[in-house]
Amino acid sequence: MQGAKGDTGAQGDVGLIGAQGAAGAQGAKGDTGAQGATGAQGAKGDTGATGAQGPQGIQGVKGDTGPAGPAGANGANGTNGTNGATGATGAPGAAGAQGAVGAQGPAGPTGPTGAQGDTGPRGATGAAGAQGIQGPTGPTGATGAAGAAATKLWAVVAANGSLARSSGATASSRLGTAAYSVTFDQDVTGCAYIAQIGSTGAAGAPQAGFAQTGQTAGVPGGVTVYSFGFSNGTFQASDQPFHLAVFC
Repeated sequence: MQGAKGDTGAQGDVGLIGAQGAAGAQGAKGDTGAQGATGAQGAKGDTGATGAQGPQGIQGVKGDTGPAGPAGANGANGTNGTNGATGATGAPGAAGAQGAVGAQGPAGPTGPTGAQGDTGPRGATGAAGAQGIQGPTGPTGATGAAGAAATKLWAVVAANGSLARSSGATASSRLGTAAYSVTFDQDVTGCAYIAQIGSTGAAGAPQAGFAQTGQTAGVPGGVTVYSFGFSNGTFQASDQPFHLAVFC
């Protein structure tokens, strides 16, 4: 049996390495003694034979990531894979800006004439245009046939009632002071009578006066004339020569 461990003696000099003996049976582990002072390192001995590999130790703590190594050369391209299924149609994109108008194309052939539409309402009358310059005077036309007289029934009667000259009148007479009757050769009941005092010949000094006319009662071709002259500052009935015209 093993005795008590004595004190550690002083380390002697390193001896020569002897031949390795056979491994003895391992004894029980004694108590660990106090660690002695570290002696001076001896000379390195020869490397012994490599022992059997021991069991793998537990994994140590992961060290810091080292710097990235240089990129390797690209590998050869692999074969193309099969096409995947077509994805769902995406939402329409926003409309793009309108492009510039293109050049006008050539005119197409004229289409057939359509049916005439209804006449539209008459437009407002436009403003009258400026009067054009007067054209040259045309040649004088041929003289036309003489027109009918304005009236063919007239008479010039003297103050005494006698007929001085006439057209269509058959008789004249003085009925009384300032009253006269003139008879024509046709019915004048539907006609107009115009009379005015005036000389039967050449004009003399101006004289104020007037005449009044009317249809002669019961005589279809008769006209009654009343004459008035200016005297003493007023018009008074008086015998006066006159001119009478009848318009039918």
